[in-house]
Amino acid sequence: MNLTTISLGAVTALILCAGSFYGGTLYSKSTAVPAVPSFEAMGDRQIGSGFANGARPNSGTMTIGTILSIDEESATISLPDGGSKIIFFSDETEVLTTKNGSVADLTVGTTVSTSGTTNDDGSVSAASIQVRPEMQLPPTL
Repeated sequence: MNLTTISLGAVTALILCAGSFYGGTLYSKSTAVPAVPSFEAMGDRQIGSGFANGARPNSGTMTIGTILSIDEESATISLPDGGSKIIFFSDETEVLTTKNGSVADLTVGTTVSTSGTTNDDGSVSAASIQVRPEMQLPPTL
């Protein structure tokens, strides 16, 4: 074998490897499954935006807990780790149940998940509140 044949073989192998790699990345992108929000590192149960039926507009954090107290504009929710969080709402806040809901559906002892924007003081201005069936919350991480 001469040097030209060896060089031609090496270049051909390099081109085949590069082409296979590129083809594999294209195939991988075309078959990728969309990421699902994770419950990892939930801290005070804030897990980013999104609900089971898709992301909500203006959503930033999600808080899951049980209503301890409620008034016309806010609810205090107990968190699984023993803490609590104040959630502000308005007439524009979407309240979800298995049927269309309203702020009147929010009562002490109701388990809810909220989605909204975290304020500077750590409270949340809710974009939506989902009334949840009684459930066992995940353990604190």
